[in-house]
Amino acid sequence: MLRLLLTLAVLLAPASLSAQDAVDTDTLMQDLRILSADDMAGRAVGTSGGERAQAYIARRFTELGLEVHRQPFRIPLSRGRIGRGTNLMAVIPGSEQPGKTIVVSAHYDHVGVQRGRIHNGADDNASGVSSLFAVAAALQRTPPKHNVLLVAFEAEEAGLYGARIFTAHPPVPLDTMILNVNLDMIARGDRGILWAVGPRHFPAIRPAIEAAGANSPIPLQFGLDALPGRGRQSEDSLILRSDQGAFGLAGIPFVLFHTGEHDDYHEPGDDAERIDPRRYAGVVAVVLDALRRLDGDAAALNTAREQARRVKIR
Repeated sequence: MLRLLLTLAVLLAPASLSAQDAVDTDTLMQDLRILSADDMAGRAVGTSGGERAQAYIARRFTELGLEVHRQPFRIPLSRGRIGRGTNLMAVIPGSEQPGKTIVVSAHYDHVGVQRGRIHNGADDNASGVSSLFAVAAALQRTPPKHNVLLVAFEAEEAGLYGARIFTAHPPVPLDTMILNVNLDMIARGDRGILWAVGPRHFPAIRPAIEAAGANSPIPLQFGLDALPGRGRQSEDSLILRSDQGAFGLAGIPFVLFHTGEHDDYHEPGDDAERIDPRRYAGVVAVVLDALRRLDGDAAALNTAREQARRVKIR
């Protein structure tokens, strides 16, 4: 069914290339607070908290008028146990390029309860998942030119497991996926910077992202994307530290938006109360602007796809 939906273009007016889409800060923060509340118990894979997060994500996609598709998988846990994970997907058909797909992703799992304390993971990564809903709302108002596949991955914390399952068993052919926009930890950061990780290796997509950053008071920087060398990842490189790594390994260009680490990374203090709503909404506005610009430049996306074939991430 998902493949069929992705072949159906929305025959409406073409998508606007407006510099910004309105971001509803209150709704954005409400989604984040719910996903990072204590009753989600840190959203660890294979737990009831993770299942509650799945149910909430599915409900929000449905409320936005989207059909939810699930990709279940099995994952080895500690002490020989086998857990069940689920990727959640929703598609917004393109108005002009229905045969090509931009994947916008964020992982919803976190590290659960450790030493008796809940790790709520508001920034990591309720911030990315809540942004998926903002993107969906904007694209429902003004449809994109390319198909946009929104994916909430599970088991990122276990080694990009959900994303690796997705690229190994894709819902649409990999050669029709032209870009991954991954959102991971986009609400905090100690340095006040929004990082765009990856475009150095796919320079065709950099101008659109730069233009989006130029419209924002939040400083945008490129980097943290050194290629692995001699079988291991550079210490300051994020290429293989979030779900975009699975796309890079599959030869698909990507950009990771990320606001940097902070003292509460993987700690109990990563709570919603420590997030500045205005700044968070500003980051989401940059992401939407960049997505619109990239969606509107089919030539750049096609060039980036060719560039990705020459990048050796392994």
